[in-house]
Amino acid sequence: MDTLRALPSVHQLLEESEAVAMVSAHGRPLVRFAVQRVLDEERASGAVAEPPMRWARVERLIRELRRPRLRPVVNATGVILHTNLGRAPLA
Repeated sequence: MDTLRALPSVHQLLEESEAVAMVSAHGRPLVRFAVQRVLDEERASGAVAEPPMRWARVERLIRELRRPRLRPVVNATGVILHTNLGRAPLA
């Protein structure tokens, strides 16, 4: 339980210079969310990470969250929808 007391608060972390740089690049809500997730992981594991390691994990999580999730798909339904042809037969 004593190791959990060593965890800084989200507010304290957001005022550090690393967080200020990340906030200017990615926005406060995303950085706050990433910091909260990293702190939750530390609480769950019971191990408190050193600040450089913690900020590396926050940066990695932000990159993961900002990665595009769209991917090409194939419409294999056999129905071609076109906006200028009126209503679709299945609509």
